[in-house]
Amino acid sequence: FVKETLGDKIKEARISKKLLNHPVCMTTDGPISLEMERYFNQMKAEGIQDVVAQRVLELNPNSHAFTALQSAFATDKETAKKYVEILYQQSLLIAGLPIEDPSAYADLVCSLMK
Repeated sequence: FVKETLGDKIKEARISKKLLNHPVCMTTDGPISLEMERYFNQMKAEGIQDVVAQRVLELNPNSHAFTALQSAFATDKETAKKYVEILYQQSLLIAGLPIEDPSAYADLVCSLMK
């Protein structure tokens, strides 16, 4: 469901075996790390094309956010999709990557605060 919701934004979503405190983290598969992606993309002005890591969204199954996602998935798929998008954006922030649309992210968070 998470991969389906995020589509091409991630290579895959999986349960984390290393997360203890955070509900999510962004990792990679393949030879390009997130740090390498950031470095090479800063070099764009020097003729280097976009470098994109194969992103993997890892979810902490022991977090309250994961429990909320599971509950929403069972009862309200639209809310579950919003939770997935929020967790994805949070993983970008935690990894030190820019979020795609800060205004849309803020609106999404506020839409759940009814």
